[in-house]
Amino acid sequence: MVDRIRRSDLELYGASIHIGYEVTQFHFTVERLAMNIDDRIDPRLHNSVLTAYLVFGRNLLKFFYDSKPFQDDVLAEDYYDDTSFWASVRPTPPFDFLKILKLSNKHALHLSYERVEVGELTWWNWSLLHPVIFRTLTEFRKTVPVHRLTPSVFETYDQMQVLADHFVRNSPSWQPNDVSP
Repeated sequence: MVDRIRRSDLELYGASIHIGYEVTQFHFTVERLAMNIDDRIDPRLHNSVLTAYLVFGRNLLKFFYDSKPFQDDVLAEDYYDDTSFWASVRPTPPFDFLKILKLSNKHALHLSYERVEVGELTWWNWSLLHPVIFRTLTEFRKTVPVHRLTPSVFETYDQMQVLADHFVRNSPSWQPNDVSP
């Protein structure tokens, strides 16, 4: 891992505005996908929301779990005096993190031949990430020094909890390790 620059509380607070944006937009895309209205109205709109979902989900996974960050990447561990603390308390994702990143990179963020070979991601279980990100956000909320964060980071927390509970309760066949097409 690259030696990280220690950020001031003011820098962390400023960066947390963007974390709040990612959390809020991720939740918004999940709500849109859960309503399943975009696909019936216009499949292109549904695909746009799904792509946005993958982008925001990827960004949050990298914020919480990235082990090979760039120097200017904002990471959850930056918010702790002992940066190793976050790795000791964050939940272990119940799936292969690298597979999810590869899927989002190859199928949403880059034009790739793999996308052509596999075709559309009709098999994508878009509700996969929401409970994982919510559980991780919950642990972050419990342990992070709050003076380093803007309240917007947890603005949609209660609504996220309702959706996370719904997905876990209504997805008995969901296999968290099965992310391959």
